[in-house]
Formats: sequence, structure tokens, C-alpha cells
Amino acid sequence: MRQGSSLLLSLVFLAGGAHGAQKADPLAVAREHLKAGDLDAFVDALAGSMQLPAQPAAQLYGEAARRALESGDRGLASLLCERGLKHRPREPVSLRTCLQVAVEEGRWEEADGWGDALGELFADDFEVAMMRARAARELSRWAKVTAVLEPHRDRPARTPMLALLLEEARLFREQEALREQRAELEAKLEIAVKQARQLGRLGGEEDARVARARSSVPTLYTTSWCGACRRARAWFGQEGIDFEEKDIEKDSAAQQEMTRKCQRAGLRSGGVPVIDIDGEVMVGFDEARVRELLGLR
Repeated sequence: MRQGSSLLLSLVFLAGGAHGAQKADPLAVAREHLKAGDLDAFVDALAGSMQLPAQPAAQLYGEAARRALESGDRGLASLLCERGLKHRPREPVSLRTCLQVAVEEGRWEEADGWGDALGELFADDFEVAMMRARAARELSRWAKVTAVLEPHRDRPARTPMLALLLEEARLFREQEALREQRAELEAKLEIAVKQARQLGRLGGEEDARVARARSSVPTLYTTSWCGACRRARAWFGQEGIDFEEKDIEKDSAAQQEMTRKCQRAGLRSGGVPVIDIDGEVMVGFDEARVRELLGLR
């Protein structure tokens, strides 16, 4: 193969010599080597030739890269397509070859990048879409798998692989949605737990106030005939609150004590019951007021 290419190269130089000392066009030489299938000679012909027309050079490199990939030489294919992209960054054949090489070698991040660039040029290309979807699948980018393949869902010659990828993407998207819902619920639960702990601390403080109130046993000044006294007595019993009851009809000292407390509080002492809760004195039984003084809700 090298000998045939050398003969072609000689012919090109001879053709140039017929017009004087004109230098051979490296692209023309490389094109002849490519036609002959001699990729090594193709590379040699363009070695060091960076001042080349961008579009034809990129196209020629792209075609050479495609042939290298077809022959199974992925390393040479990568080299050629990258050189072609230096001349023209969006050269389609080079981009496609770079994508194919990256997919075949399992370089998924790189394949994803090449696929995005190629997808902008060939959004409707099914082969490109499948390679892009495969890269996205390997990277667990399931939303992208769906976005890339959705335009091809109803294509006439729908392949089993297309159906499989779409179904797999659907299942994984559902799993991702469930994980997101679970994370959201866990976040709400964490907030609720914190709030409950705060309420628990407040409840503990309130319980402490109640305990302090109950440590000072309320005193009830009563009579045997007083209905309000009976209601007060029953309420304290139902609430489980200890209290001291003093019948002012039977205990004159208790009556005098009650009178002094009412006078200090600025209250008239003509009625019963009189209730003393930790120094707070009230005449009559007012459940709401008693709860407030005891620190009960």
C-alpha cells in the first residue's frame, strides 16, 4: 500500500513539475492517498501543514477519520477527527467519528459532549440520537435520554433498543421523582420534629410553672351551705390539684385570716369561697382565673 501511494505522490509532483517549480498541493496529495486507502501516507502528506483551507481540510480529515474507524483503528480515527476539528470545529463527519469512538471506548462524558455538539447540527438524525441516548444512559441522565429519543418515539422502523431505552428512562425518572418526594417529606418531617422539640421545651417550662404553683397549695375558705364552694372543691379534685380547705363557720381563726387577706388585696370579704393561690386572692370561683393563676392551659 505504501509503494502504491508513493507512486501516486510521484505522479502529483510530476504533474506539478510540468508547470515549472510549482509546489504540490498537500490536500491534493493527501486526497490521492485517501483514495488509495493509505492512511499512514495521508497523515504524512498533511504533517506540519497547518495553513490549509479550513473547510476542505476539515472535510478530508473527517473522511479519513471515518475510514480509520471502519478499519478498526480507533486511535487513528480519534487523531484524525481531532485534527479536522482544529480546522473547523463543527465539521459533521469529524464530530460523528469522535462521538462513535467515544461511545465504543466507553468515554461517556466525552461522548456526551460530542453528542451535544452533533445534536445541534443533526437533531433529527436517529443514529446520532441513539448514541447520545446511550451516553446519557451510562451517565444516569434519564431526563436527557427521554429528551433525545422522544422525537423518534413514533418512527416507522422503531427498534427494540429505542423502546427499551425509553421504557428504562421512564422507570428511572419515576424512581427519581419518588426519591425527590421522599427527600421533601423527610425535610418536612425534620422541620416538624424540630417544632415538636421546641413545643416540648415550652411544655416543660409550663409544667415547671404548674409544679411551682402546685407546690404552694391553694387555700379555699368555704362554708357548708355554699354552692360555689362545692363547685370549687369538686373542680380541684377533678384536676388532681391538692388544696387546703378552711370552713370559716367552724374555724374563727380561718375567718380572721381570710378577712386579712381580702383587706390586703383590696377585696370585700362578704362572700365565699375565697381562694388564695400563691398569694393571689380572689372572691368567688372563676375557673378561667384559677387556671391562669395555676399556669394551666
